[in-house]
Amino acid sequence: DVGLLNLIDKLIENRTDDLNKERGALCRMMENEQVKGKPCYCFIVEYQDRSKLDKNYPYRKSILYLDQKWMLPVHIRNYTWPEEDQLNASNLDELTLIEQYSYSKIRLNQQLANKDFDKKNADYHFRR
Repeated sequence: DVGLLNLIDKLIENRTDDLNKERGALCRMMENEQVKGKPCYCFIVEYQDRSKLDKNYPYRKSILYLDQKWMLPVHIRNYTWPEEDQLNASNLDELTLIEQYSYSKIRLNQQLANKDFDKKNADYHFRR
């Protein structure tokens, strides 16, 4: 589920739901951010009212960094809803971080062979 294509599909699905279901998302964009020295756009999506979301929607806030050259996500952090005793914590984001993904060394248009998908491939050093 953490592959780049799956992440992109999920991002599109969530932002489309935000628009279609009027889920009350506050969105901000910052243009001059960096991840590992690469210029990125940063998008912050934050929900204020949990009651407007689907019952099982886990995220209170998401921060996405999009590589400016390739327009691909290179880093994302997702935060869940706080427990009652965390509501006024100064480190709320630190306490509620539930997912963080980074993508580096992204190579597009790679030629892959059958051995690249073989779990017996010695290059992968699988133990089983």
